[in-house]
Amino acid sequence: MLGSMIHRGAWVALLVPSLAIAQGSGTTSTSPLLGITDAGLLRPGRWTYDTRIVAPGTPPHRISLRTVSVTPSMYAGAPAWLMVDARQTRGVMVVDSLYVDRRTLAPGRHIAHGSDSDLDLRFTPDSITGSVTSGAAVDHVALANEPPLLAALFEAEVLTQLLPLSAGWQGTGKLLTIGPDQKGTVPVGIRVLGEDRASIPGGSFDCWVVALTIGSSGERLWVRKSDRAVIRATAPVLGMPDASIELILASSKP
Repeated sequence: MLGSMIHRGAWVALLVPSLAIAQGSGTTSTSPLLGITDAGLLRPGRWTYDTRIVAPGTPPHRISLRTVSVTPSMYAGAPAWLMVDARQTRGVMVVDSLYVDRRTLAPGRHIAHGSDSDLDLRFTPDSITGSVTSGAAVDHVALANEPPLLAALFEAEVLTQLLPLSAGWQGTGKLLTIGPDQKGTVPVGIRVLGEDRASIPGGSFDCWVVALTIGSSGERLWVRKSDRAVIRATAPVLGMPDASIELILASSKP
């Protein structure tokens, strides 16, 4: 669940020109939204993670506490899920909130508040409108909607609950990107690399190891087989080739 950290919040500076997905055996899904066939299986919950930098020869350095939650809500008079990604780093809180339709997972509204920027987007079946504020500058957004669409990178990580993960499985999707030089969508790839048993403070669990790829960067996720929750994730650190960012599940509530 590192995407927002890697891409400086994802709503402001996710500028990735291409997608590179390694080819392999297994099934590939191009059906709506990463191959999800039953949105009704999504469940509410709250997952809290410790995030740290790991480098050879030095002890892990904790950099933030991250909490991801999914709660039943309403949006525009219809049942919705409210997905929230809240990150606290050195006293600075960044909160990313997304309303999606409970039946279709179509985004309705995306609100993000950072230390120096804010985003507010509203979605209809054919349009995306809103604004990005950075300091005193306001950039208005008016785009055609291209459903099915991921409105935020962390949404893809939440939706591992619904993916039909199996050996060799692959899925694809589109991610909305809003940045100073680009407004549009980029492709997203997700692929099962194999199986592993991951240890976290709560115990050891059998997991699917999954690659989530956006452009030339990405994350590796350990998705617990019993409930499809992400319990560990790693990603490279830009400018530090021997280091990685690691996220570990500290606690969870249904």
